[in-house]
Amino acid sequence: MSIKITKTIELNEFEAWAGGAYRLAEIKKLNILGEAQAEIEAMLDGQEDVTETTVNDILWFEMDDFINQYSAEEDY
Repeated sequence: MSIKITKTIELNEFEAWAGGAYRLAEIKKLNILGEAQAEIEAMLDGQEDVTETTVNDILWFEMDDFINQYSAEEDY
């Protein structure tokens, strides 16, 4: 038997790990948490049951281009 716990959090409250933690730190450094959260929500396309692993994997494997567009702007 298991207990299912559902909670709503903001990206700045998410406790990422491994590569996801590195990407989240970059997002925080660039001060684009709101934009990143909107991007992740769009990627999830209204999914109701999202796991922490799913969010971490999105941060780790799917946010590079998103982050790079903002870090490129910072270079100017």
